Amino acid sequence: MLVLLAGSPSVYAQKLPRNLLRNLLNTPAGQPIDAATRKVLVGLSASQRALLTTKLEQANAKLAQENLNTKLFQEKLFDNTRPAVFRALPASQGPRNSYTGTLFEVETDGKKEVFGAIPMHALKDEYGTKGLLSYKFTAVVEQNGNLHTIPAWIVQLSSSKMGDIALVKFREQDAASLSPLVLSNTELSYSQPLYTQGYACNLLSHTLARPSGQTSLGMLTTRLPAAREGDRAGFCGSPLVNENFELAGVHIGSSYLSEAQQSAACFDAFQLKDPSKGDEGYAAPASFLRGLVESYHHPGKAVVPVSLLDEELFRLPVDEYISRVELLDASQQSLWSKETQHKVSLRPVETAMLLFPHARWVRFSIGKTHWEKNERGWFVKNDNALHRVVLVHLPER
Repeated sequence: MLVLLAGSPSVYAQKLPRNLLRNLLNTPAGQPIDAATRKVLVGLSASQRALLTTKLEQANAKLAQENLNTKLFQEKLFDNTRPAVFRALPASQGPRNSYTGTLFEVETDGKKEVFGAIPMHALKDEYGTKGLLSYKFTAVVEQNGNLHTIPAWIVQLSSSKMGDIALVKFREQDAASLSPLVLSNTELSYSQPLYTQGYACNLLSHTLARPSGQTSLGMLTTRLPAAREGDRAGFCGSPLVNENFELAGVHIGSSYLSEAQQSAACFDAFQLKDPSKGDEGYAAPASFLRGLVESYHHPGKAVVPVSLLDEELFRLPVDEYISRVELLDASQQSLWSKETQHKVSLRPVETAMLLFPHARWVRFSIGKTHWEKNERGWFVKNDNALHRVVLVHLPER
């Protein structure tokens, strides 16, 4: 039996048409209301309009409070994690940027150790390129709100083509006063943002990144707010921090949208409201940083998985890299080949597998990254001479 409470007829009369409030709240600011919603608005009674106004005011007040809470949380996160960000200064003066580095902590055999991560591509090449980092450099760190310079040195290499991270150590007396981040053990959620800050063009800046996937070499892909090309120079090496204030990864590079794409994207420069749009970024995950530490303590133990079509084929030591890939037929005759770029991606290989369905083998030429010395001092060399070859049967497809 239906029971009408006192006053219920007027309450019922004030009910708003279904989904009206939701449609209005979902209409972006500055965008015209659609024709169907306008038609519903015209037909509202005076009491319904008053109720709609009240509900919109309540929704706006709630949104304003949520935005304030988000802003306060972001400020707290950036302030509390900033001491884990350091500048890596080139040995020689010049037009080059300083580079960003990240401090993190690892427990080994019950003992806590502080390490740093900087981008491999920041290290000096065999031509002694002016302004690049050598195996010893100066780090500018924040301690108790003040900036200090301390010596640092590289203790483990990866390859700029693979993980693109070099492992850094500090003197024990300096490490004791640093503020490193704890490595995350949490599986990344694509809906959760990651907060990153570092030295872009020598100025400290921060932004938001959203996880978007994983490469076939175990690196993270992210979405970053669109920027003009060069605006993030020096930002590689910046920490990606989750909402638990843990280090989820380290930024190692990004691509830039064209100006036309930026105009089409049209989203907030910091909030990255549409994760499907924006610049594509790459990051070495926390697991890779753990691997570098493992390789430092036990040379050759840390590896990077190499996968095609989500199937792991083999594993590479962190200081080795893929220099060339070939698809072969059943008789191991070459059908297709490609030299790898600065950041290795196996997506072109997977595309070529569609063009050559009769391919049965894939051959990887493997190079090795190592230190060498010439008259200009120590430099990092990607040895393009054949180090070894890995031949693998292609996964079923």
